Amino acid sequence: MPRLISWISLGLVVDLVGASILTAQEKVAEPAAEESPAKAKFVPAANIRLDAAKTVRLAKLLENLYVLNELNVSDDVYAQLNEVQQQERAESSRLTDELMHKSQADRRLPFAKLAEKTRSFFPAYKARKSAMEESFAFQRFGLLTGPQLVRLEQIDFQDHGLDVFLADDVIKTLQLTTDERRKLDEIYDTYVAKIKPLLYLSLYTEVKAVRSIRPEVVALIQERAAKTNELLGKERVEKLTELRGKTFDVSRLEPFGGFATRGPITPPATARLLDLIQYEAVRKDLKLTPEEEAAIAAARAKAEKSGAELERMATEVLPGKELSEVQRALRTQEVANDYQRIHIRQNYQTELGKVLKISHLKRLEQIDLQYWRRLRPFIALPGIPNELDLTAEQLTKLSAIESDFHTKRLGGGFEGFDASPEEVKKEIERRRKLKKQEEIQVLEVLNAEQRQKLKELQGPPFDVSIFDAPATLPIPLAK
Repeated sequence: MPRLISWISLGLVVDLVGASILTAQEKVAEPAAEESPAKAKFVPAANIRLDAAKTVRLAKLLENLYVLNELNVSDDVYAQLNEVQQQERAESSRLTDELMHKSQADRRLPFAKLAEKTRSFFPAYKARKSAMEESFAFQRFGLLTGPQLVRLEQIDFQDHGLDVFLADDVIKTLQLTTDERRKLDEIYDTYVAKIKPLLYLSLYTEVKAVRSIRPEVVALIQERAAKTNELLGKERVEKLTELRGKTFDVSRLEPFGGFATRGPITPPATARLLDLIQYEAVRKDLKLTPEEEAAIAAARAKAEKSGAELERMATEVLPGKELSEVQRALRTQEVANDYQRIHIRQNYQTELGKVLKISHLKRLEQIDLQYWRRLRPFIALPGIPNELDLTAEQLTKLSAIESDFHTKRLGGGFEGFDASPEEVKKEIERRRKLKKQEEIQVLEVLNAEQRQKLKELQGPPFDVSIFDAPATLPIPLAK
């Protein structure tokens, strides 16, 4: 079949010892590793088939708190799993150090001699590492019950998307014909072309695709599933459903609960514009339709619900129910880091982006420029020097004007820490007058064409003083 099965890359290790010089003709058979005591004692439940790759995958899943919570492991088992994980890390570190020392000792050898030593050493090292990983994997499996192992395999099955149809046992169970396998490949290739541009750096793997929660990718995965189900028919879809078990959110298998799969972050400038939507006066200025207002309200409600759920996890104590150690660790993970908050904010901004038209965004840019004009030096405003095609002489004059007024603003002898409300109000008014005087001098430096261009960039006047007061809607989980 044309698809490739993903394997754990040992490229760095290969480079360290010069194993990249091995050719297909020079490869030698790897020594067979002795069966570990843990594997010898382990009896898989429900006829679970474990090859080397699957053994490592399932063991890795047992490091994920969402998986452990799904398996409902006890506090004692959780503690033992952590202990096994620490032991494996220590052993892996020891093997890596050994490899590094070997590499350092051999680096000055002639190329031919290095190739000879690599051929004898690297396969043995690789076999030892695989045996080590397998041994610790079966130690983990031995801590689980039969139903927990079955559920673990179901989660792994869901995580592999259409790659499951490459497995011999699945092909046999579903009795897939050669023609059906060819058609499944065609479906796969069609959707790879659609999904790949939507993934981070356009790097496609089946696991990355099914773990993504970008709305566009999720929709394509669902569309693809409908086509494969149509090809398989009702009876075989039911068999496939049994192999998958109840749905598990596989995006939780990604680092930080799936943050890496969520697509490009909204550019800061665009995010700032979307934040203006929180003000009622801005929404009125945009002349939104009732449908657009409703869509924005729905996006806001969704973000609020997600935020409330996140905060609940941090504070709620369920009556009559003690949290397990896994649940405590999971709560700490979700609440302590900001990734979940970033998810909520990003999803909210994505929903707003679907509602607003280009004309709305253009008006938001105009309002934003008016707002920042009263805060920043004129030549420091984004794009202004280029948009107005300011000359070097104009930039020098504008810089001198702004420097002069900056000195005047700071020269009022105002001490804000101990000032009374009346003194603060008086100082604000003084600085506003200075800003107006500065504005007059800035406009005198511009020619008629530049002044007209600036007027177009700012659009109709907007009362930016509303931004001095709290927004009518708080920005979701703003930091």
